[in-house]
Amino acid sequence: MKECKHPASQQYADAIRDYTAAFEITKSNMLETDPTNPNFSRQEGEATSRGFEFGAQGTWQALTFDLAYTHLNTENANGDPLSGVPDDQASAWVQYAFAGVLDGLEAGAGVRHVGETVTPGDAFTPEVSTPSVTLYDAMIAYTWDDYRVALVGRNLADKTYTVNCSFYNCYYGDPRTVALTLTAAF
Repeated sequence: MKECKHPASQQYADAIRDYTAAFEITKSNMLETDPTNPNFSRQEGEATSRGFEFGAQGTWQALTFDLAYTHLNTENANGDPLSGVPDDQASAWVQYAFAGVLDGLEAGAGVRHVGETVTPGDAFTPEVSTPSVTLYDAMIAYTWDDYRVALVGRNLADKTYTVNCSFYNCYYGDPRTVALTLTAAF
């Protein structure tokens, strides 16, 4: 009897894990601005989130990857979008583990995207939007025996961006950060 082998495409698929989700979530007793006094809130609101997510993780030889995308439609009881929640978010990360004379060395790079967010206005304040942002990250690491040293950079382009804007303030995201770590396994 001759042994049957998997076709190459199926062998690659065996190394990939993916997920997909569609959802609708309703949350009650959310805080709402008191229409008679904007300095106070009342716990009587309701919010709905509808959307889908897709993600995939995998390994092919010495290359690993992690991909994700989320799309949301959110609204409060008045039909306005939820404050500070983007419609779209996506991320991708790829990492390579070297072999041979460079065994123990790893390098990776990624991108993160957060879509525009809107803080709806009301009788007292105007609508405020926060623009979308795309950020780039990278790392290089070396592992030997029970030790690992890693150099990780986030927001490599040193992009100035806002995470969220409300009626009175905008909150800035982290500037470029670089961290060098040394870890030991016990």
